[in-house]
Amino acid sequence: MTVLEHLRFYARIRGIPDIEHNVQSVIRAVGLEAFATRMAHALSGGNKRKLSLGIALMGNPSVVLLDEPSSGLDAAAKRIMWKTLGSIVPGRSILLTTHSMEEADALASRAGILAKRMLALGTIDNLRERFGDTIHVHLVSKSAPHSTDEEMERMREWVLKALPGAEVEAKTYHGQMRFSVPGNSIAGRESTSGSAVGRLVIMLEEQKEALGIEHYTCTPTTLDQVFLTIVGRHNVQEEGYTEKKKKPWWKKG
Repeated sequence: MTVLEHLRFYARIRGIPDIEHNVQSVIRAVGLEAFATRMAHALSGGNKRKLSLGIALMGNPSVVLLDEPSSGLDAAAKRIMWKTLGSIVPGRSILLTTHSMEEADALASRAGILAKRMLALGTIDNLRERFGDTIHVHLVSKSAPHSTDEEMERMREWVLKALPGAEVEAKTYHGQMRFSVPGNSIAGRESTSGSAVGRLVIMLEEQKEALGIEHYTCTPTTLDQVFLTIVGRHNVQEEGYTEKKKKPWWKKG
């Protein structure tokens, strides 16, 4: 069947009264107007995913369950899919499973880390604060790549004095320095990671000229790092991993 025929079929099954209006609305929502008369088996992998999403949306359900909707899509198709999902969220609940932390970060208002059981649950910001309240900073000196050891040591001393708990990488790379610092040591324990980043930016701006900083970046902990922290705490092994059992010494040979 063609894309149109698939959607009309599911519209009839679900008892939708105004079939054509609903079919055209869904086709526009998932971006399949150019492929409406194409046979479904001839669609690309990304467009097949869009058609599956369109079928799920037929009848304007209040709850939608999606299992890895962007699996197998290239980067551009993924973002189109995310934009589509973002546009249909108002007025409905979407439960989505994914292996992509980038996808969860882009779409989820609440996220759960699941491995046989629920290991953690909360908003994205809440999970970051509980399991990854760290800000990663990259400094680049104005004199890079010809910075002297004295210049870099002055930067290091300021970081360690101004930011208690900061961990500075031992090596500097041609006028570049990296360090990480707990967010609660910057903005207070009751503050969010976002306010900690803002406070750190202000501190760096105030010292930019004195320390000879040309550029800097401040990056909060990614959801990937949060995920690794959570599964690490629960000693979760990679899917399909089995530890080899050692034979007793008397059975060797």
